[in-house]
Amino acid sequence: MNWYFSEVKLLFICAVKVALHSFPSQPCIIGIYDVIDTEDALYMILELVEGGELFDRIVSLGQLSESDAKFLFLQMVIAVKYLHEHGITHRDLKPENILLTGSDNRCLIKVTDFGLSKLVDGNTMLRTFCGTPTYLAPEILKTAGSGTYTSAIDVWSLGVILYVCLVGYPPFTDERTDCDLQTQITKGLYDYPEKYWSGISAEAKDLVSKMLTVEPNERLTIQAVVEHPWLTDSAIQEEVQKLMASSTSPTAVIPPLRSQASFGQQSDESQPATSSTSCEDKEVGDVANGLPEKEAMNGKPLVRKRLSTTESDIPRKCMTR
Repeated sequence: MNWYFSEVKLLFICAVKVALHSFPSQPCIIGIYDVIDTEDALYMILELVEGGELFDRIVSLGQLSESDAKFLFLQMVIAVKYLHEHGITHRDLKPENILLTGSDNRCLIKVTDFGLSKLVDGNTMLRTFCGTPTYLAPEILKTAGSGTYTSAIDVWSLGVILYVCLVGYPPFTDERTDCDLQTQITKGLYDYPEKYWSGISAEAKDLVSKMLTVEPNERLTIQAVVEHPWLTDSAIQEEVQKLMASSTSPTAVIPPLRSQASFGQQSDESQPATSSTSCEDKEVGDVANGLPEKEAMNGKPLVRKRLSTTESDIPRKCMTR
């Protein structure tokens, strides 16, 4: 029985991924070339993205310039808006799941890792307790996942990502001694220390604040984020649109599912260089970062470890000042 339910979960996760990529291509969403069925796993052959994670870029630089942050963040918002328009809530947006296609900061981004995403319609309320704690919306934490929430959770996560891009550390941290991480998130306890925010525009801070609004009904919608004054920068918009238009990403249409017998055989059509990812047999709430546990940049320590949101306690390691 346990094996059966485990297989159902595995197939559900992969079905979501396949459904996502059956939509027309979106340059800022990871492309897929093939899906291969083997005896104990489904393998997805994904687009190769060589610029690394946004997380690592921030670690190496300490923080992004406001202009670069706007350039990359606009692409994230465009991608998430596309997902929401197609009934998909990502549910695990974080810098580790934003890939960069180049070594410079004016490159195309790719939203990836849809292992926790869910297809929803306009009236659907999600219930699963999943995501990465530092980026989880308060409505999820308040009920430990037993309550309901909507795609507004992605807007909250994007707000946390924007904060991190601008100053190199997250708004919520377990380094505080007056309250724990969960309390900070559920009560919206964050600020803009002058030491780090003095050079950031008021418009950028306004957008962050309106995305990190505890009450989901008062939080900006993804459409409102697109229309916020900070992102309606015509020069940045034009630069992003030109980059997206010139993208040569694979068309995100799934070819026929290949069986184990054909695994390793050459396709009739030549394929570009790709990376492979398997839908591992894991619980939906199991989130793995899998990177070195501790790094530091410009006096702001960053700590990462494997995170499992199925645990009763929120993991205490995250990016901190």
